[in-house]
Amino acid sequence: MLTLKDKKLTSIESTNHSYIEWHLTYACPFKCWYCPPPVWNGPLLARYDWEVYSDFLDEVVERYKKGDFLLSGGEPTDWPYFTNILDKLHNNPNWRVFTLTNLSRSKDFIDQWVHKTDWIVTSFHPNVIKTQAQRDKWFEKALSYKKKTLLQIKILMDPLHWDYCLDKYNSLIDEDIWVIPVRIHNVAELVDPQNYIHYTPEQEKILSGLKAKIGNNTGKKAFAIPERETTLKYDNGEEQISVGELDAWHITSQIMRHDRNKFKGWMCNMGMDNLFINETGDVARGICAGSSLQFVGHVTSPSKIKWPITPTICPKTYCYCEGEVGITKRKLKPAEIKLLRDKIKNRTINVRA
Repeated sequence: MLTLKDKKLTSIESTNHSYIEWHLTYACPFKCWYCPPPVWNGPLLARYDWEVYSDFLDEVVERYKKGDFLLSGGEPTDWPYFTNILDKLHNNPNWRVFTLTNLSRSKDFIDQWVHKTDWIVTSFHPNVIKTQAQRDKWFEKALSYKKKTLLQIKILMDPLHWDYCLDKYNSLIDEDIWVIPVRIHNVAELVDPQNYIHYTPEQEKILSGLKAKIGNNTGKKAFAIPERETTLKYDNGEEQISVGELDAWHITSQIMRHDRNKFKGWMCNMGMDNLFINETGDVARGICAGSSLQFVGHVTSPSKIKWPITPTICPKTYCYCEGEVGITKRKLKPAEIKLLRDKIKNRTINVRA
């Protein structure tokens, strides 16, 4: 597995791979301080018949060919057609399905579909799962799936529950799972900075040194898309090349954890190598575009979607989505920025004329 160099990145290039993230529902039974309040009370019902979603899926799979399909939310397993999507994608060899869940559903329900998802990516939220008994039960439940599918446990490194999270990260050693320490990013950091809870300098120092713990048996079980290759380039001319799916995810998780997911002003293949669908069925280039209500279409009308065919310039301070961090992007040179600004200026003048 590659280790991210302590140098400035100038580009990330990912070939032969797509990343689709679908927020099936904007509702979650947890009420975490770092999630926006609307997530706590979103609707659970599907807005359309299954045939609408099925036709849209057919179009996406045909256009984007191969890669990762991440089902998220809210809590995606609460959505009525969640298992329908698993049934539709399960036997397609070009796609891997990641189910991002907090495991709030019953074990009996999860047992019905766990073999149809390539990964369970489960997040441990210590501000909700508070007592020692609750925590022991949650980790016992999570670990029960490690022989049934690939299992990744993300420990949200909550600064309010820091000691427990750090102890659990250090003690959880298992060759059949991934253990990922996760830096908490929150919209409140931008819209309500006075109420945002920051890490202490000591916590920051520790967090920057934590690494993903990848069990030796997970690589043997993983269905990798072998053609995927990720190249990192640095400002001193050095390059790192990773081959395969697991190494690519390992790199992007490091970029996130080390707070280096800042690509404002970079040229990004957003929408060309990935796609984002929100809980109402709106389609966007990525999560960042969706959060800005910059949609290219809707699931009800695949033929009318303005499918992205050119890169875009990143306007955001942070890239919050791990999957989107890993798509192709590069830092623009000053001359390129000036050229783009001149084109925009000339286009504006022509429109006014």
